[in-house]
Amino acid sequence: MKVVSMRLQPTIARRRIGRRWSGAIVVFLSVAGFSAAGCAQQLAAAKAAVEEGRTTLDVGTLTDARAKLESCLAVNPRDAGCAYELARDEMYLKQAEETAHNAAAARHWLDQAVTDAARAVELSPNIADAHALVAAIDSQEISGMTSAMRYGPRVSAELARALALDPNNALAYSVMGRRCLYAPAMFGGDTEKAIQDFQRAVQSEPQSDENYVWLAMAYWKKGDKVRAHQAMDQALRLNGRSRFAQQVRAGWRE
Repeated sequence: MKVVSMRLQPTIARRRIGRRWSGAIVVFLSVAGFSAAGCAQQLAAAKAAVEEGRTTLDVGTLTDARAKLESCLAVNPRDAGCAYELARDEMYLKQAEETAHNAAAARHWLDQAVTDAARAVELSPNIADAHALVAAIDSQEISGMTSAMRYGPRVSAELARALALDPNNALAYSVMGRRCLYAPAMFGGDTEKAIQDFQRAVQSEPQSDENYVWLAMAYWKKGDKVRAHQAMDQALRLNGRSRFAQQVRAGWRE
């Protein structure tokens, strides 16, 4: 019978414990790696769903995308890409509910988007798109003088930060154009300036059908119907299924 001295027994025990911990660590890292890979796949699927929801303004599609993004954030709460797409998804949920005339639901999603866009900036403070998205969402809070005084400076600061990080940021120029398009003249409203901003947006991101719709709207407000139709035609060439483009064009009266 093999005899093991008492002096060697603690060493053997430590080796056995070490092997058990090594095995546990391997299992943990394998699970963590699987979760990270699964999250990346989930994010890719969610981004595709957000784009589809943006196109169709379908609440169900956008809600499914949101569920995927929340699952991703449950695995990694500091995933800046997931946080950004979640806020973006909620912004389009707000638009979809507005289109369906569900004011309470639209208000709910705008509140959620404000919160999640702030989180996206916290997680990625040096990403221009995150700051531009905050500006895009916060600008939707402005509906009069009081809200303009509250949100206007914050929108301006986020736009300035976005353009400092990326002087050609398309979303930032698009938000600037929307402000000029809708604001009263005494608060900086200027249709010609809106057109210039939307032109910068489409130059920076020529594949964005959404920016061409905004450009078309600005031309229409100016009274330049020829250029308005040209811009809208380009938007629909890029994305013939865009409900936003279809709705805007249907509302035009020659």
